[in-house]
Amino acid sequence: MEKTYNGRVSIIVPIYQGKKYIPKLIRMAEICQEKAQNQEGIELILSNDDPHEKIEEPLFSDTITIHILNTEINRGIQAARIQGLEAANGDFVVFLDQDDILYPDYISSQLSSIGDDDAAVCRCIHENQQFYNADRKFEEVISKDYMMQKGNPIISAGQVLIRRASLPKIWTENIMRTNCADDYLLWLCMTAQGAKFVLNQDILFEHVVNGKNLSLDSRRELSSLDEMCEILSQNSVFDEQGMKQIMSMRQHVLSERIGLLEKFREMFFVLNKMAFCREKGCFVGKYLQSEGIHRVCIYGDGYIGKRLAGELKECNIETAFFIDRNAHYLTEEIPVYQLEEAPQEVDAVIISLVQNYDSVRNELRRKYKTKIYTVQEILAVI
Repeated sequence: MEKTYNGRVSIIVPIYQGKKYIPKLIRMAEICQEKAQNQEGIELILSNDDPHEKIEEPLFSDTITIHILNTEINRGIQAARIQGLEAANGDFVVFLDQDDILYPDYISSQLSSIGDDDAAVCRCIHENQQFYNADRKFEEVISKDYMMQKGNPIISAGQVLIRRASLPKIWTENIMRTNCADDYLLWLCMTAQGAKFVLNQDILFEHVVNGKNLSLDSRRELSSLDEMCEILSQNSVFDEQGMKQIMSMRQHVLSERIGLLEKFREMFFVLNKMAFCREKGCFVGKYLQSEGIHRVCIYGDGYIGKRLAGELKECNIETAFFIDRNAHYLTEEIPVYQLEEAPQEVDAVIISLVQNYDSVRNELRRKYKTKIYTVQEILAVI
């Protein structure tokens, strides 16, 4: 019989110019409590980090306890979390961002998963699709080796239920000046003290992306990463070999970030060219019609692929399906297949990638005898 773990859970939420999120946060915690039927209960701690916008008391709930902590000075997300932690009564802690989402079964599933371990990490949704996939395998990236060599594999602290007794003093006593890598510092300090992370295969959390996400600010991210490395070094969290791994990881993150920015730059030029062509009345779909093409598949279910499918629909060109190596992790109105599983009955295949499309074309030619285009090739002739 599966053992169910009870224990009071403290959901700690830093609030900054986010009073509009409070009703949703209360209801979300109430639903989690209803589903968990946790005898110890849930407390929601709203740690307000905006001195100019007080959260008025009291806030009421019939099923959860609500604490409000206002501040006289803006101190940053880590300090707001620690302020909430100091007021918490829970055996377990969830550090939730104000706009992120806990699914109804979050508390019950995480409590059941954690067992005697220190933290439970659940699967999650990011940008409307699964964050862990064929390129980022859940079982491989949630590990000490990955954290020390590659970067932070946890998209947001809210996807982790933490045993309060396992929170490291180094994290609570070293407040970072630059927001961004404070949760990464937490995971590294926990692994250094031998904490065990259990993997919960349930999808229980959604990371909401908007223009204000700190992870989208590359300069801030790298500055925060440098500060994190300094804290780890000054506190001798790892030995000399461990710090060498950490510094190598920093270079890896920098290289990845540069590569991602280059990819975004190329995507911008493609999307800009698509918009420019539309302004002139030159549609990709009209060009395909002139080539006798009425039914296509699109390789790559990403930003460009989705925009392309929408434009083709306007011209009555059917996008029969997408081909994507992460097909098993995607849910779309249009079917998505891995290449080896994809049907063959289409008039053409359109590659929506901005990088490595020549190697993809060679793979597609082994299966498809129809015309194979890249979006760039079509935009160059319409």
